[in-house]
Amino acid sequence: MKKLSRILILIVLISAISISVSSANPNVEISDSSNICIVYPTGGDDTANIQEAFDLVTADGAGRVKLVTGEYTVNEEIVVVNFDGSFIGAGQGKTILKTTYRDDWPHRDVDPFPEVASVFLFYQTDMVQRRVKICDMTVEVHATTYDYGGFFGLNVFDIYGNIDEEVTSDETPLDTMLKRVSIIGDTAEAFPFTNVVNSFQVGGEPHLDGIDWSFEPITGTHFVVDCLFDTVGASIKYNSVNGRIHVNHNEIKDNLVGIWLFFCDTTDAPIRKISNNEISGSNWIGIAVWGSNSFKIQHNSISDGEIGIEMWGSDGNRIKNNILSGNNLGLSWDQTGDNVWKNNVYDTQNWP
Repeated sequence: MKKLSRILILIVLISAISISVSSANPNVEISDSSNICIVYPTGGDDTANIQEAFDLVTADGAGRVKLVTGEYTVNEEIVVVNFDGSFIGAGQGKTILKTTYRDDWPHRDVDPFPEVASVFLFYQTDMVQRRVKICDMTVEVHATTYDYGGFFGLNVFDIYGNIDEEVTSDETPLDTMLKRVSIIGDTAEAFPFTNVVNSFQVGGEPHLDGIDWSFEPITGTHFVVDCLFDTVGASIKYNSVNGRIHVNHNEIKDNLVGIWLFFCDTTDAPIRKISNNEISGSNWIGIAVWGSNSFKIQHNSISDGEIGIEMWGSDGNRIKNNILSGNNLGLSWDQTGDNVWKNNVYDTQNWP
């Protein structure tokens, strides 16, 4: 009987450890056993609750911040330091984050590009290998006013590598993933961005959006898969990423720039592939390759834009089996080296 009692007590203790407990905030639920923080929508401003969830998870190492089905409102910048884990929703169109830019939105006045604003700002303060995964949600950004001439930019997901100038290294080890995320804006000039940035300084090129790594290079593996970018500025931008890159099966429409590869100049990465993306209505460029090497750009459909693919100062890329139709210019290149152009299809109006 005593043995049975001990077993029952042990079961109760184990169960108590695994049961989710609530913080003082009834809208933030914490699971001690798996370091998952669930945030419930309030019907009002959810900024503080989401910030609290990230603070709780990062304080305990790797973990997940989870949003359930419903609408969330973010009215200020959410800052996340040394996050290692996942930020996940219940699915595109099920978890909806809404934000509206206003003139008093918090900005970071950073030389040489002032007026940097973010909805979510992730950054590192050391050189520890981490992963930032964002998936299964919709973000709606409304920006009725903007100042493009002043290099203003509103970035949805702003992810930096190490920004601590006292920690010296040539490269930040960081893995990132954006998967099954929809980002919907008002106009292609309003610049509601998804911006992943690497820099030892906060900043980079803040008036551009997408997935943006800036200046000091980032290593690791980086994915953008099965996402929708609708009526935003630059949808996906990699800046100084010296690692594996996969941008596959995304729908990008009515944007300024679809995919921007900016000084990703390593030749050592085993796989760097931009493939099977549907890009339409780009006001400037469908795929821009500037100072970037060793990419396979293939099986993309780019239509009804200004320039289909633009190549500048880039070598060792293979541009094959892309369909370019209805653009004012199919291909544009300048100061490029040893690139392979093969089996791309153009309509009669946009031959380069």
